Amino acid sequence: MKKLAFYLITLLFLTTGNSLAQGYKNPVIPGCHPDPSICKAGEDYYLVNSSFEYFPGVPLFHSRDLVNWEQIGHVLNRESQLKINGGNMWGGIYAPTIRYNDGTFYMITTNTSDRGNFLVYTDNPYGEWSDPVWIRQGGIDPSLYFENGRCYLVSNPDGAIWLCEINPKTGEQLSESKRIWGGTGGRFPEGPHIYKRDGWYYLMISEGGTEYGHKVTIARSRNIGGPYESNPANPILTHINQNAENNPIQGVGHADMVQAHDGSWWLVCLGFRTQNGQHHVLGRETFLAPVAWNEDGWPVVNGDGTINLDMKDVKTLPQTTVKNSPDWDFNNPQLGAEWNWIGIPDKKNYSLTEKNGFLRIKGSEKKLDDYGCSPTFVGRRQEDIDFQATTRMQARGNGNAGMTVYLCPSAHYDLFVSENKLKLRYRLSELCYEKDICQVPDDFIYLRIKGDAATYTLAYSTDGTHYTEAGRMNTRYLSTETNGGFTGVYLGLFAEGQGYADFDNFKYMPVVPEVSPKLTSKDANPILDFMFTADPTAIVHDGRLYVYGTNDQQQYEAVGRDGRNTYEHIKTLVMMSTDDMVNWTYHGLIKTDSIAPWIVASWAPSIVKRKEKDGKTHFYLYFSNSGVGTAVLTSTSPVGPWSSPLDKSLIDGNNPELGDCRVPFDPGAVIDDKGIGWLAVGGSCARIMRLGKDMTSIDSPIVPIYAPHHFEANELNFINGTYVYTYNTDWQDYSDWPFPTEKPTTCCMTYMTSKNPLDSCSWEYRHNYLKNPGEYGFDFSNNHTHLEKYRGKWYIFYHTMSLQHSYNTDGGFRNICVDEIKVDEKNLDIHMGNQTLKGVEQIQPMNPFTIQQASTVAATQKIRFVQGEEPGEMLAATVSGETGILCVRGVKFGKAPSALQVKACGQGTIEVRRSTPEGELLASVNINNTEMQVLECKPSAKIKGTADLFFILKGKQIEFKYWTFK
Repeated sequence: MKKLAFYLITLLFLTTGNSLAQGYKNPVIPGCHPDPSICKAGEDYYLVNSSFEYFPGVPLFHSRDLVNWEQIGHVLNRESQLKINGGNMWGGIYAPTIRYNDGTFYMITTNTSDRGNFLVYTDNPYGEWSDPVWIRQGGIDPSLYFENGRCYLVSNPDGAIWLCEINPKTGEQLSESKRIWGGTGGRFPEGPHIYKRDGWYYLMISEGGTEYGHKVTIARSRNIGGPYESNPANPILTHINQNAENNPIQGVGHADMVQAHDGSWWLVCLGFRTQNGQHHVLGRETFLAPVAWNEDGWPVVNGDGTINLDMKDVKTLPQTTVKNSPDWDFNNPQLGAEWNWIGIPDKKNYSLTEKNGFLRIKGSEKKLDDYGCSPTFVGRRQEDIDFQATTRMQARGNGNAGMTVYLCPSAHYDLFVSENKLKLRYRLSELCYEKDICQVPDDFIYLRIKGDAATYTLAYSTDGTHYTEAGRMNTRYLSTETNGGFTGVYLGLFAEGQGYADFDNFKYMPVVPEVSPKLTSKDANPILDFMFTADPTAIVHDGRLYVYGTNDQQQYEAVGRDGRNTYEHIKTLVMMSTDDMVNWTYHGLIKTDSIAPWIVASWAPSIVKRKEKDGKTHFYLYFSNSGVGTAVLTSTSPVGPWSSPLDKSLIDGNNPELGDCRVPFDPGAVIDDKGIGWLAVGGSCARIMRLGKDMTSIDSPIVPIYAPHHFEANELNFINGTYVYTYNTDWQDYSDWPFPTEKPTTCCMTYMTSKNPLDSCSWEYRHNYLKNPGEYGFDFSNNHTHLEKYRGKWYIFYHTMSLQHSYNTDGGFRNICVDEIKVDEKNLDIHMGNQTLKGVEQIQPMNPFTIQQASTVAATQKIRFVQGEEPGEMLAATVSGETGILCVRGVKFGKAPSALQVKACGQGTIEVRRSTPEGELLASVNINNTEMQVLECKPSAKIKGTADLFFILKGKQIEFKYWTFK
């Protein structure tokens, strides 16, 4: 239990992007993003960082809440703006400042590899910025302050802060430079910024150097030119003192402040996270802290002048989700904003067009070891202490090409292909170790780098699933403490010599403790947190909502966390149900390969029901038989047993009526108000047909639905006397969009309507109703939705790939989610939906005084489910040697119970706790029986009101069927 609690706490530190109104996690911009500066324009916030030797220069971020930041580009993206030399982690662009004044954005900085201080400006931060306007006053870390049509500049020549007035459009200095403050006596006074509040000019600087002794100090004056009086409580931010000696964040300093649009004040600063002793390899990162003003008019940072990784008690602006899906597959016309080159790149050595869908990089005589030049290298920052990065590549020619963990020319670890040999290389200052690993086929190979606090592990694979370690090396040899400099580690692709390489993709992901994200939040999505599911369909029966989906978990278990979700191992479907939309009963699997042994694979179900002549309700479950056809199963219960009425697919690609629709999969079924069944199928084109009275045959011509840019994910609804057809659009360019309506977003869900489904010309295109998951802050992927009305509300079921990040895989394994959606039934208008982790509200409380199945859960940890005696009955069971957790939410005790009953077997205990896995103990049942028995105990605490309950299973071979309070 202590180990589990540690994982839960650790996950809280690592989880980011939650749409909470209070609390956040630092750093807000991870990886080498030092010297942050921030400005406000209305209710939008913009932030810039130093970039040193890397091109493009000065990364630029946007936020609406100060917590969640999206990189929108770089300020310096042209050679006319930026002259730098690669291979110099001490040079290049230092400490930018961004300001907004009278409709114009200004960024001022120092280029130590060129002429010193300069500024650029723009009226559109998403567009191009001006060429440099050079500044006469020297020093570094220049900043601007605007007031009453005048522009003031501060920087730090001669070891102090100096002020002058300038023309920001020409750079002309309009007044003589004046020394205004030398700081509090710390070395390297730098990073000055001026603010005005209540008639005071505040001058904030950094002192102590950007190391462990870093600190932020502040002074004020009634006149901008001084004299400035020092804050008696200086420094206002530092981690050099005893109160922060064990803080994992160190070296905090170089700060900037902003007043938010709600009146609150905030500070951004740099700091670094230590690892492997007192080393840091990520570089200096961007952190956020609240600022209050005391009664004497001085700023107080986060109460005590320190900051933390978990800022859980800090009230923030309303938080929003940002689009944050990295460019990993090289299918776009240009690289994403996260990519950088060392120095000014030779563009002819990089191409995204010579081989479509690949990044081709060509070697040259310049090598990673070389100083003062730009080797063929493109990389992105390491953002996490624990991470994994993978690429798929093919090398050609007589050079070296591969993957590197790069800090500088004298410190990098490389795994690369050279003349059909895989080689490992460690460069450590004057020392270089190189080793042949193996021969590689004249084909693609996968390279992988994994990092943790102590080591980097370099590995390779020929199939992308089974990896072999090539070598491992200590992280400290790539740290700033070992090598110096101002940058952090990059993970890059490189080529050297006479050859080139084609890179298919580059996938980066943090490695986190494998704990359900729903245990540490009140989130309702994904529906199931213990298995991967996709392609939802749903139906209401006897007051419950039943959902069915593709069992991505089966593929995951077949290929492992390093494998890919290519679907071929999926031969089961998943069943679940609810009556409150938050607690879901897992009903197990439909084993299609046993029921219909002739199937190839089973995906994307669609279910309908109808009362038949025998007086029973019959359920008809259509599903994709791989990509070759559509099959059907039947049952008289929503959870089975299921049977196959046919010995083959209902329809397959050999049916001549399909025409050029050769992939009749992803079925969508509906029964209309006359009791007639309809079926839509197709990939890249759509077909619809009427089903026979038996629902297992086709009773009409098969006709096209002219669905523009059709991809897959067919589904049908019948709303207000009208047939509604939904589908997923493709990934192609929509410049040929045939309708005057607004073009949908790429690979989104859209719909069409008809009164006469067999008349192809009657289908009217409406609009898209759900964007790609990537537009909502998840990974970009396909989607598959189902619309269902339950207890007066419309819900949209869909899938994302959010759960896989909690289980340290990036194989494309999906999870079913649900959100509310507005449907105007009268006008057949499906409003634009949303995709969230928060999900839906619980629509009724759980009743603890009825029997509740142990397979009914809102969240789980270390639990497996085994088949019970009845169809659809699942037992919760412990994983060998692990403590298991089951969570149910919104349990309402209208009266105090006198006893708890559980039906279980095994050896151990089942504890019931309130609110959290470590919460108040409400009851504890001892188990010491090999056969299922009803066991009872008295509550150990008073239970009343509504609470979330956590069932903690401790012991050996525990199987848990149900629980109830008496």
